[in-house]
Amino acid sequence: MKTKKLHKIFYLFLAASLLLTGCQSDMKTTQITFPAHKFGRNEYNARIFDISPFVLHIDLPAKWEISVPTSGDEAAAGFSAVDIVEGEKHIGEISYNTFELSEDATDENFYRSVYNQLMLSSIATWDNEYTPVKEDDNSCSATCKIMVNPPNQEETLYYPGILAYNKDLLVYISISFEENALSDEMLTDIAKSISLTR
Repeated sequence: MKTKKLHKIFYLFLAASLLLTGCQSDMKTTQITFPAHKFGRNEYNARIFDISPFVLHIDLPAKWEISVPTSGDEAAAGFSAVDIVEGEKHIGEISYNTFELSEDATDENFYRSVYNQLMLSSIATWDNEYTPVKEDDNSCSATCKIMVNPPNQEETLYYPGILAYNKDLLVYISISFEENALSDEMLTDIAKSISLTR
C-alpha cells in the first residue's frame, strides 16, 4: 500500500513539474531597441527621439510578437510606440519617454515625478494600483491599472499596465494592454522580467 501511495505522489509531482516546465517554456525573452522608429518626431520632441538608443529586455508569451509600425503619430502614453500582437489580434502597446531627476521628490512620490505626464490627466491616469514588483537603487518595474474616463461616457474603464524606469539612463517605458488580455499573475511576471540597458 505504501509503495502505491509513493508511486501516486511521485507521478503527481512529475506531472506538476512537467506542467510548470511547459508554462515556463511558453515565455520568450524579447529585446526591443528604442527609439524603435521616428514617426511623430518634430521640433518639440526631437530631444526625446535623439537620445542614445537603449534596449528593453522583456519576457513575453511565445505567441506574442512585436510589430513596429510603418507609419503613424506619437503614442498616447509615450513615444516611438510598438504594438504587441498575436496574429491579427492587438494585445497591447509599448512606448518610452525620458525624465529628469527631481530633487524635491520623496521616496513615496518619486514614481510620480518620473511618470508625471501619465499621472495628471483627468481623462486617463496610470496612478491607480501602482505596485512595484522589482526594484533596486537605479530601476523599478511596477504593475498598475490604467484608469480611463472616456469623454461623454459615464463608465470608467480599467486596463492592465506596466511602468519601468532606469535612473542611469533617465528613460522609462510604459506598456498598456487590452482589457482581459492577460491575468494579474502574468502581468506581474512580465513586469518582473523587465530590464533597461544600453
